[in-house]
Amino acid sequence: MKENTWIKPEIVHGKPTKYGYTVYYPDSFILEPNTDIGCGTVIQAEHRVRIREGSQVGGNCCIYSTNSEDGTSGRVYIGANVNIGTDTTILPDVVIEDGARVGAKSLVKEGTHIKAGETWMGVPARKRENIVAVTGGTGSIGRVIVEELLLDDTIDSIRVISRDEAKHAKMKSELDDPRVRYVIADVTSYRHMCRAFHSVNTVIHAAAMKRVETSEYNAAAVTRVNTIGTENVSDACVLCNVKKMLLVSTDKAVNPAGVMGKSKSLAESIIVDQCRRLGRYTEFYIVRLGNVIGSRGAVLELWDEQRKSGRILLTEPDATRFFLLKKEAAHWILSVLNRDPGLHVPICRAARIGDMAQAYCELHDCEVEKIGMREGEKMHEELLDEREASDRNAKPEEYLSNKAVLMTVKELKDMLEAL
Repeated sequence: MKENTWIKPEIVHGKPTKYGYTVYYPDSFILEPNTDIGCGTVIQAEHRVRIREGSQVGGNCCIYSTNSEDGTSGRVYIGANVNIGTDTTILPDVVIEDGARVGAKSLVKEGTHIKAGETWMGVPARKRENIVAVTGGTGSIGRVIVEELLLDDTIDSIRVISRDEAKHAKMKSELDDPRVRYVIADVTSYRHMCRAFHSVNTVIHAAAMKRVETSEYNAAAVTRVNTIGTENVSDACVLCNVKKMLLVSTDKAVNPAGVMGKSKSLAESIIVDQCRRLGRYTEFYIVRLGNVIGSRGAVLELWDEQRKSGRILLTEPDATRFFLLKKEAAHWILSVLNRDPGLHVPICRAARIGDMAQAYCELHDCEVEKIGMREGEKMHEELLDEREASDRNAKPEEYLSNKAVLMTVKELKDMLEAL
């Protein structure tokens, strides 16, 4: 018996590498006596590899394990009279029985069981498609993300995931691109997510319940979507071998005052925990944004409806918020995927809600009615808490909406006109 030190190979599913062409994902791997493995085969075993007596492993193979107590080393058990080809890496659930032969550069699919004496040549390995899935893809932020993804020629397919059939139909009529596939699925269902993420490389999780006032009276529903939904998405990403998963979060998750903020704070905690435990399988990202101007459920959408009566409702003129445009949000989200995993927070513009209301009324000729702060709202927002700001050596004034440089009414009017 011989033990080898674990060295993680750089392997992409189905793509030629210096170790060969095959990638295989069983739980354990047992090579029975007098069995041959063809050249250029790559086999991954989660727990162990046992190559029994009289077997032969062809050249340029890679057989390895990814699981152990510390997650960094694996074991291979090599029996007597085993022949191993040149340039083959042996590093630690299909069982290949006595006398079976696996053809050179073959693709062994999970669940295959090769019977004794049977020759199995497999099928040619194919390059894995670059597929991106966007939960909440029919929403205002999700749609802009999809439109930006379509500008990338390296992306083969985009899966727009939403539970709303009407929004799917509307978006398809306006954005009927052959690379976009519309998938009806609910993030509150783990099984839905597992089916939706099959063969996906990257998942952008933008699905959420975002209305502050609605959340206060629907805590259970908000928790199911924002918190449990995030757990379902992240777990399904690990199961489906998704390479990258990104959660779109909000500044309301920092020192939350209401149900929506608390649900997003827990969602962030779930992703942080997944990153610690399962980051070697899937890379996890969090993007924490301020208020996205023009997004569904945001203040401008409410004002657009209210101004039909000649007035808009204003909670507290001196309250401050961070703002950014939808395209700015989409560009930031996609740029983060090229960075290190973890939490990413942009420096956003800030403004008084009263100044935003004044700019809006000057553009749309309406009046303001002050109604006071709603339940679950904060006077000012934070993009980082004290610990996070300290860890980053960040300037507090850049991440506190009441201490940041505030936009003027004219600047806000220019921003609103650019929508």
